[in-house]
Amino acid sequence: MAYKQIDHEDGTLLVIACVILGCLYYYAPRYKDKLIEVTQKAIKDMPYLGEKRVEALNNQIKAPVNPMTLIKAVLPFNYR
Repeated sequence: MAYKQIDHEDGTLLVIACVILGCLYYYAPRYKDKLIEVTQKAIKDMPYLGEKRVEALNNQIKAPVNPMTLIKAVLPFNYR
C-alpha cells in the first residue's frame, strides 16, 4: 500500500493504527506483516514520536504484550 506524506494530525491516526494492529497481533499473529509495515511508516515519518513509544512499538513486533500495556506505553492519556 502506498502512503502519502503525513502531517502531524495524520501521524496521530497512524500511531493509533499501530496500536490497534499491535493489539490485534497479540491475539492473531496473521497481523504481523501489516503491523511491521505501518509501524515502520510511523517511525520513519514521525521523528517526534519519542524513543519510548518507538521502543514499545518495535517490542510489540518482537514479543507482543497485552493490549492495555501497549496502549499505556504508546498513546497519550487523552486517547486511552
